[in-house]
Amino acid sequence: MDPHVIKATAGDWLMLVSTTPSTTRLPQQIFMARSSDGITWQVNTNVLINVPGGNALDPTAVDLGDGSYRVYYAATPTADPFSGFYLTSGVIRATSATDWSFTPDNVSFGISGVSPEAMALGGGAVRLYVSGEGMKVYRSANGLAFNQESSVLPNGSDPSVIDLGVGDLRMYYVNQGADGSKEINTARSTNGLDWAFEGHTGITNPITSNRAWGVPDSFVDPAGKTRLYWVDIPSVPPVLTVSVPIFSQVSGNNTAGKVQTGATGQSVNFLQLSDADWAPYDLVASTACMNGDNEINAVVMDRTSRIHYLTHSVSNSLTGYENLFGLTAEWSTYAVDAAADMDADGYAEYLVHDRGNGYAYQVSTQGGSNQVKSVSTVLGLDPSVFGNYLIEAAGDGNGDGYADLFVRDLGYQVVYFVENNGAGGCGRVLPLLRFSADVWAEYNVESTGDYNNDGLLDLVIQDTAKTASYKVFGTGSNSYSAIEYIP
Repeated sequence: MDPHVIKATAGDWLMLVSTTPSTTRLPQQIFMARSSDGITWQVNTNVLINVPGGNALDPTAVDLGDGSYRVYYAATPTADPFSGFYLTSGVIRATSATDWSFTPDNVSFGISGVSPEAMALGGGAVRLYVSGEGMKVYRSANGLAFNQESSVLPNGSDPSVIDLGVGDLRMYYVNQGADGSKEINTARSTNGLDWAFEGHTGITNPITSNRAWGVPDSFVDPAGKTRLYWVDIPSVPPVLTVSVPIFSQVSGNNTAGKVQTGATGQSVNFLQLSDADWAPYDLVASTACMNGDNEINAVVMDRTSRIHYLTHSVSNSLTGYENLFGLTAEWSTYAVDAAADMDADGYAEYLVHDRGNGYAYQVSTQGGSNQVKSVSTVLGLDPSVFGNYLIEAAGDGNGDGYADLFVRDLGYQVVYFVENNGAGGCGRVLPLLRFSADVWAEYNVESTGDYNNDGLLDLVIQDTAKTASYKVFGTGSNSYSAIEYIP
C-alpha cells in the first residue's frame, strides 16, 4: 500500500510501497517495486526501509539529481502501527540493476503526522504536505530542516501534488464524509500554498470503515497523461463462508483423500480406500496429473517416513503404486507441491520444494514416466525466490495451454495467480481471483481441473480447518462465475 512513483520513463518505472498494518503483517516496512509499463509490478523482496522495533510507512521522495532519492516517510517508535507517528528521512541509491541501499539522515524534523507528500522546489529546497489533524505544509531550504508555512488547504488528507505547468498545480486528496465514506477530490493552486477545491474524480469508497483507503499517488507518465494510483479494499465474496479444495476433507479424526467422481453428488474416498487406510497418508494437494494414459495419477505421502508414492488408478480404483522418481531417502529433504503441464508437451511436470529453505524446482520426467529427465528452475525464477512462498496448485488459468501457478505468500497469506509466459518465464503476478489476504488466510487451493466441461480451469478450495470443500468455476480471466459446495 502507500504507493509513490519515483521514476516513470519508457520501459522503466520505480515505485516505493509499504506493507499494511494488519497484525499478521507487522512490522510495516518499505519496499521498491519495478515495472516496464506502470501496470504490472514486481515488488523486490528485500526490505528497503525499516524501523527497528517500530514501523515504516507512507513513503514519498524527491530526486537528488545524482541517481539517488531522498525518501521522507512516516515512522512509529514502537510496534503499535497506529500511534506515535513522526516524519524522518534517508537517501536511497541503486547498488545494482535490481537492488537499492538506504542511508538514514538521522535527523528529527519535529513533525508528527502521516502520508507526507514531498515536492522539490529547486536549489535543494523541499516542501512537505503532511496529514494529521487536517493538512499542513512545511518548507526546508536544504531538505532537512523544516518550518511550517501559512497556507489555505482543502479539508482532507493524503495529498498528492503534480505540476501541470508553470504556476499551475493540482492536488489529489481524500475527503471523508460525515458517514465515513471517502472519495478522492482535486484542488488547484498557483503557488503551492493557497488551494481551492476543483472537483470530484468519481473514485469513491462507500464503505464506512477505519481501514486504509485512498492514499493516492499522482504523476505524469511518459505519454504525458496523468496517472493515479490509490489503495483500495478488495471486496470479500459473500459466498466465502465456505472454501474450495478437493482431495482432502476431515473424516472422523483422520484426514481421508476425497474425490467427487461426477459433476455433482457426494464425494467418496479417493481410490476407494478406507479412512483407516488413509490415516497414515496425505494426498498431496493438486497433483492429479496426466502421464498420457488419461487416467488419474496422484502423489501420496507417508506422514512418518515422508516418502512420496505415485499411485495408479482406473475408475477410482487403485491398480498400483511406486516410489515417486524411484526415490526414498531424498523425500526427507524435498516435498512435492503440485504437478501440471508447464511446457505444453502433454505431460505433467512436478513442482518440488526444499523442506529446509523453501527453494522450489521443476522436475520433468521421461515422456510422463516415473523417471526423472531434468531438474530446472520454476518459470525461470531463482529457486531462492520461493523461500517465503509456497506453490499451492498449478493449472492453465488463462487458456493458453501452459500451466500457471497459484502461489501463497507465507508472510502475508495472499495467494497469487502467477502466469506462465509460455517461454519458460514468468508473466503477470496478480492476487488470485482478486481476493484479499483476509480471504486467503481462511482457505487453501487444493486442486485444479475443468469441473463443468466449459474448457476453463476451475479450482477446488478448502477452509484451513479442513471441514468443507468447494469448486470455484473459473472464467479464464482470474475471476469466477460461481462457487459450489462439494458434499
